[in-house]
Amino acid sequence: AKTDSIEILEKLIQAGGDINDVDNENETILHKAATHNKENILAYVLIKQNNKEFIQKKNLSGITAVFLAVTFGHAACVKRLLEAGADMFNNRDKRERGPIHLASMRNHIQTLEILLDHARENGGVEKEKLAINEIDRYSRTALHAAAELGHVDIVSELLKRGASLIIKDDDEYTPLMLCCKKNHLAVLKIFIDNINTSYQASREKLNILEERDDESNTGYMK
Repeated sequence: AKTDSIEILEKLIQAGGDINDVDNENETILHKAATHNKENILAYVLIKQNNKEFIQKKNLSGITAVFLAVTFGHAACVKRLLEAGADMFNNRDKRERGPIHLASMRNHIQTLEILLDHARENGGVEKEKLAINEIDRYSRTALHAAAELGHVDIVSELLKRGASLIIKDDDEYTPLMLCCKKNHLAVLKIFIDNINTSYQASREKLNILEERDDESNTGYMK
């Protein structure tokens, strides 16, 4: 799968190779193609072996091919896998982070857009919002991750799609608080613009800006 050569793959199959083989990490050729961004191989394999069980097979870490493609930001591979029936809603890493969280954390904007579009197309706006606001083991959302790391485009996209501003993590931090804590001024501007646009009532705006952590600090006191 590392060569992305269909011709070589076909010769291996003709010589007795099995497209269903797994390595010592329980990874199929689909996992390898997704990891190394080999779209031609991935597309070929999906044609030859287009069944749910194969597409959803997990490696020893419990990770599917689509999760690997998301992790490395291989947007074209993510799109093909989703179109083939890969499930983006029921796969988590050891910290209980889903694909949207991983794409946001790693600043993969194109991959994030593909995931969010897929969620909306397969469950409507409410399904999309539920996926965006899923929490990990530490009660952090994708917006927490992007805000803390200063990913401007990701934060903007998540807010545009309905990410919650008020969910607190296990340390009682909202995404806005994490943004302020890390001094990400460009991200802070996006938050303020979003609050001014989305919340018409002054009281609502003030409530969000004055959310406090467990030490009674607001975001701007960080």
